[in-house]
Amino acid sequence: MVAYKGYDSQAVRKALREQSIKAHIPERVLVGGSRCRRKGRPPKVSKEVYRRRNIIERLFGRIKETIRFACRFDKLADSYLAFAQLAFMEVYLKPYFSDTP
Repeated sequence: MVAYKGYDSQAVRKALREQSIKAHIPERVLVGGSRCRRKGRPPKVSKEVYRRRNIIERLFGRIKETIRFACRFDKLADSYLAFAQLAFMEVYLKPYFSDTP
């Protein structure tokens, strides 16, 4: 699981470990510039995997511009999934069918 630095807590890491999920969560940096150190080794984070997280996060940001997706007006899981797929297709296909990006 790749997550933002805000999810860097012992409880989150422990829950992921119990489910055998590898965490890519960098340590938080304190105001003085020092890291929020714990006992033991600092967690290993693949910088390439963490960078790819940004692409997905920006995609969800564009999808959330659609108020229907952000507020979840659809109550059934099937209709919500269908709208999510339409919203993703709109974002993906927009550069091919629009004059402006």
